[in-house]
Amino acid sequence: MTKKSSSSPAHPPLSSPYAAPIEHSVAESSELVSSLFVQRLRGMKGWIYFLAVLLSIVLTLVILMSLLGFGTLGFPFSSVASVFMSIAAAGVSLFPVLRLFGICRAISQLEASHSEKDLDAVLGSMQSFWKFVSMIAGSITLLWLMRYGLSQFT
Repeated sequence: MTKKSSSSPAHPPLSSPYAAPIEHSVAESSELVSSLFVQRLRGMKGWIYFLAVLLSIVLTLVILMSLLGFGTLGFPFSSVASVFMSIAAAGVSLFPVLRLFGICRAISQLEASHSEKDLDAVLGSMQSFWKFVSMIAGSITLLWLMRYGLSQFT
């Protein structure tokens, strides 16, 4: 009696019935990303680029206003420390802008290759961007809550 080996696309036939299954890593995989998925990301790329340019302009204006000695409402700064704080805030805000441009670049590479490696780069850049933005938003929320809580006791 000979035993027939069943093969399926998920489990190719093995040379030995006792051999370990072969695992394919994402880096070795040559599978292509679906065109619909790439098309959706291509549609997002214009808006991401627009937001990155808009934030770049806002950061440039914040830095110029702080160097000229004007606050966000047009009043002169009372101290040099507030100028440095404004420039430091603009510097911290530069990271998300650079991440947005990185997402656009990664989407362009994905459009050309349709590879899973480039898709992983796009999703990694998006994850990094949203992680940083959520940490900053959480910090600002916490500071405002502390300020509000402390103002109730004074």
